[in-house]
Amino acid sequence: MLYSHDIPDPRDVALISLLDACEILPEILQTQELADLRPRITLLRKMDLIGREVAAAIADIERSIIQALRDRAAQFRKLLLILSAVAGSTAGATFVLPRVPVADSFGAALRMHLWFDSGWQLWTGYALLALASAGILAVVLMKVRRIARFGGHNWWRLAHAGLGVACVLALFVHTGFRLGANLNAALMVCFLAVLILGGIAGVCNNAAGELRRMGVPPRVRIIPMRLHTVALWPLPALVIIHVLAVYLY
Repeated sequence: MLYSHDIPDPRDVALISLLDACEILPEILQTQELADLRPRITLLRKMDLIGREVAAAIADIERSIIQALRDRAAQFRKLLLILSAVAGSTAGATFVLPRVPVADSFGAALRMHLWFDSGWQLWTGYALLALASAGILAVVLMKVRRIARFGGHNWWRLAHAGLGVACVLALFVHTGFRLGANLNAALMVCFLAVLILGGIAGVCNNAAGELRRMGVPPRVRIIPMRLHTVALWPLPALVIIHVLAVYLY
């Protein structure tokens, strides 16, 4: 029927229209063969009123699905943008906000426990380490295709951003945003740099369309992500030294 110029049976015309509308013909015919037969397929589809209506309905459904996916992706980008901005700005604010004062009365016992009791310090430190490790693990799993398919790529990105915000909160509970001295200061600055650069990278990634319209070139938009990765490298060594110092001294 496709290779002849005879007028086909109406049922055959309807069948061809449905096969083409459902994109089944590319699975049956070779690419070049389908391209050669495209004029004939188009002609047959015009001969079938029912097939044209069905094809139009399928096209409307496809457009609705695509629009729904775009709306959902936009919602994800907005949420990721908010989380990235919160994590980056909160971590950055620690350099300008006043430090939480040391407790000097019995009424401030909670602060005394949080920042001077060794047991509380140990558990809040482990909680911070667990959150940071989970954030890194989310990125690693996101790169593994077989695992990333579970939940979708956006959900892994959302988990990474949410864990970044949780790390900022845990960092406050563990330190009161006091930088400390020597290796502790180096660890704190490195951790804050990772969070700040991660927040900026998240904003640049999820606001890529707006930045593109503003004329910001792609090579500039990826700089925060690269710096975020670079800042992350010394963090494990500093954490190990910090843990050893706590147990040994």
